[in-house]
Amino acid sequence: IEETGLRIDNVAFLCSFPNDYAYQGVTYGVLDFYFTASIDAAQSAEARDEVESVVWLKPAEVDPAELCFPSLRHALRAYRERGGC
Repeated sequence: IEETGLRIDNVAFLCSFPNDYAYQGVTYGVLDFYFTASIDAAQSAEARDEVESVVWLKPAEVDPAELCFPSLRHALRAYRERGGC
């Protein structure tokens, strides 16, 4: 809610993958967790706080090469393989 104003339902674990996160000259080993969720279609999202903009894309429209983290590319592939629309 804080960053987009959306209220989510039906949260379910999708997958997790390790990742390296570089911050201020130090690389940290992290474990990224990914979840799926749903929203009421009547809701609208807005960019708040640290969010610059909100863009809705179908998973098939996302180019994995444009995603910033390898773990996120793996999560997108896992979502698509499990029948994510």
